[in-house]
Amino acid sequence: MRSKYLFSNYCKWFYSFAIVLLILSMTIPVSANVTASGQSWPNSFDDATANGRWPTIEEIPAKAWIVVDASDGTILLAHNEYDRNFPASTTKIMTALTVLSDSSYDPDRVLTASETAVDLSWDSSKIYLQKDETIRMHDAMAGLMLASGNDAANVLAEAVSGSIEEFARRMTVEAFALGAENTSFMNPHGLHDENHYTTAADLAVIARAAMQLPDFRELVSAETYSLPASNKHWFNGWNTILNTNRLMHFDQSYLYSPYIQEIIGIKTGTTSAAGFCLVSAGKTHDNRELISVLLGIPYEEKQGSTWIYSRTLLEEAAKKIGAPAVKLEDYLAEQAGNVGDNNNAGDNIGESITEQTTEVVETSEELSDQTNVSETIVKDNNTNNQSVSDDGENDLQSTVKFWIWIVLALSLISFSLLVVTIRQRKIIRKSRIKRTRHIR
Repeated sequence: MRSKYLFSNYCKWFYSFAIVLLILSMTIPVSANVTASGQSWPNSFDDATANGRWPTIEEIPAKAWIVVDASDGTILLAHNEYDRNFPASTTKIMTALTVLSDSSYDPDRVLTASETAVDLSWDSSKIYLQKDETIRMHDAMAGLMLASGNDAANVLAEAVSGSIEEFARRMTVEAFALGAENTSFMNPHGLHDENHYTTAADLAVIARAAMQLPDFRELVSAETYSLPASNKHWFNGWNTILNTNRLMHFDQSYLYSPYIQEIIGIKTGTTSAAGFCLVSAGKTHDNRELISVLLGIPYEEKQGSTWIYSRTLLEEAAKKIGAPAVKLEDYLAEQAGNVGDNNNAGDNIGESITEQTTEVVETSEELSDQTNVSETIVKDNNTNNQSVSDDGENDLQSTVKFWIWIVLALSLISFSLLVVTIRQRKIIRKSRIKRTRHIR
């Protein structure tokens, strides 16, 4: 009876604590980004306007950085741009470029994950491919660039060059051919290796080349991607990938700069040795594209600071080239006007379609043909089994999910300990009873 009483009270206490924890995770406001030096930066444009300011170039703690004009590669701003640094997962920009440039590249080609490709540590970034799992090349590319999947990188490397080592050698050679002459790749994913390095200048060269490929631009500008069913995962959307580049999830007003119209890519990277790294591409209001590279932001920094430092670099470079400044309220009004114009255009198109539909209805054979075409298109879309969604998870949802998993893990551990404790008490009690009987 006492054990049941203790068990009941423990359950009440634990679940009360769990509920309080969940409520706190949903209600505690997000604080400003605090850097290793103790400086606080704003979290958003509104926060900066009301309470703070954005960091200056001099306050960026990265080991190296650079901003180039994407049209011709002109260096606009730079700091230690020729110093060697570890690139972490920004390596995957060259991985993707090598794959897309290969003559055997076919987005619908089916690849098979080897045991070597998926043999990664539990804390490694991955899309959770299993041994002998099949995946389309395009889906693996999405896993590579959006989820930063190291398993996807290995699978692609083996498919293109036969082995991870040979593919890494090819990456180095092709990077050198582009002009990245102070770069050495030892793997396709960027996990730490002392001989795996690049420079901010070289990485800007690689990023600029990659951003000239339409397939690459499409991938890195996506917010999410749903992986289709496979021989190991039986339903579509078994892994909905979120782009690790959180700049792609913010709306235009979140980190708004009067000089930058939008962010259009490209890749994050993080290891304890490399620190936080980020390659970003932004477009000014006069449609000029800029590429910034940040390497070696201290690992002790809060990760959100990386996006803010990238904003500073792009804004300062835009100022330097004389890009026009547009106030946030003017920009939002312009966007609203564009939506209105699109609606009006849609009305005109609708009227035209109505007239054409009337003519089509008069000819049953034409209607039938068009219906068959429509069915074919639907089937093709279903065959693709993929989608790029505009709905990314916000920070609150991510926080809630994180705490839910923490609470579930604590629940399992706590109940396991409780069961063991109760069982041990029963064993001890039985042992005492036997001893008492034996003495009598």
